[in-house]
Amino acid sequence: MFPKGEHRYWKSRAVADLSEAVIDEIVDFAERRPTPLTDIVVWHYGGAMSRVGENETAYAGRDTPFLVTGEASWSDAAQNDEALAWGREFWKAMGKHSTGGLYLNFAGPGEEKEALVRAGYGDNCRRLSKLKAKYDPTNLFRMNHNITPSA
Repeated sequence: MFPKGEHRYWKSRAVADLSEAVIDEIVDFAERRPTPLTDIVVWHYGGAMSRVGENETAYAGRDTPFLVTGEASWSDAAQNDEALAWGREFWKAMGKHSTGGLYLNFAGPGEEKEALVRAGYGDNCRRLSKLKAKYDPTNLFRMNHNITPSA
């Protein structure tokens, strides 16, 4: 699915429903994909993950029924600007329909920094920050989308 040497940019948004407006946006972006490897994935949530309380684990938004991910993939570096623009525009467009949540494994390079972390962990962010202060007060484990230890 992701051949070696490909460039990738993907970002997700949680959406409460697949309304006609959401589907129309998805179709519009699918019709103008920058490359044949670019796709849009609609993940259906629910099942076992939604049976756990919102504050029982780090993952937030367990009651959101869908996650929509725009995945730009390309092989020619000359397509960088077009593919990145498509990915960012798709993410912005889905923001109009989003619950505000997202999945941090599909968060792109994290241009949004702390706002991205808060969106990914939701109301759990404060609790996780306290846990981080207890178990990693020097912030040794600070790669990826980091939770900063609280004071």
